[in-house]
Amino acid sequence: MNQFAEFGIATVSRQTGISAHRLRAWERRHPSLLVGRSDTGRRRYSEKDILKLQTIKQLIDDGYKIGELATLTQSELSNLCGRHIDGSNLSPSRPEGDQLRILSCGESIPPLLINKLSNHQGMDTHTRLRSFAQIAEALQGHHFDIAVLQIETLNAAALHSLRELHHSQKINSVFILFHYGLRELVEELRSYGFKLWRAPVNIAELYQAISQLANPENEHEIDSSGMAPAHIFNPSQLNKLSSVSTAMDCECPKHISELIQALCAFESYSQQCENRDTEDAILHHRIYLQTAHARHTMEKMLQQVIEAENIQL
Repeated sequence: MNQFAEFGIATVSRQTGISAHRLRAWERRHPSLLVGRSDTGRRRYSEKDILKLQTIKQLIDDGYKIGELATLTQSELSNLCGRHIDGSNLSPSRPEGDQLRILSCGESIPPLLINKLSNHQGMDTHTRLRSFAQIAEALQGHHFDIAVLQIETLNAAALHSLRELHHSQKINSVFILFHYGLRELVEELRSYGFKLWRAPVNIAELYQAISQLANPENEHEIDSSGMAPAHIFNPSQLNKLSSVSTAMDCECPKHISELIQALCAFESYSQQCENRDTEDAILHHRIYLQTAHARHTMEKMLQQVIEAENIQL
């Protein structure tokens, strides 16, 4: 096979089953998928390029997203093709060294996340379950450092099972991936120390949060848990603080409250952005969350200023 042979986009489209329009869109969004150009500016693909695109197409057909695959090497893509999630290989023994034992449960957990955790030197993800009903059996005589649970809807039945899981004290850290759930149920689970991530989930952020447990010295302050922190101040209070005067003529209440108002406006705007596809939805959700965390940080700072200046709301 001549890996340097060149093919046009129409030929590649026929060989991979990926439309020319989509190939062009992928290149615009993912620089890692850029290919060579002829002297006249036409795209030219090598056989290695075609093999990579064929592998990507196979993985996308299996449920992956292009954003999860674009930066992977051919070896990593081929490795993903051979991976399957099952409920086998339960073992009572602790992994060698200081590896963290991970239990994952749910057919919809992104396979790329499982792959990344499996390849992490500090983790062992040998226990993988399809159904939440299998957890009780998996926990008999076992202890896990981390559990990643995919639950579509947080309802009363799920809450009962998760309460039992919490009281069993057989898992140190629980990450829950969910789509729907009443806020009071979510808050109760968070009070247990569970980390809740509402879909759509950004795999890179979730992986970083989980991997921090193996490398706690790298932990940073922002908890991108998929849930925006609640507002501390309402619009009326912020309007009042933006015009308040202090004994020392300090302008901090005014400037901080105005900054919070601006962040609140952008937080609301980022929730309403139109999305062309799932990748757009994930990006806008991430912007929304990071803005909410920035707003919450400034709200807590404003609380300190209010207390220091003895401001009455």
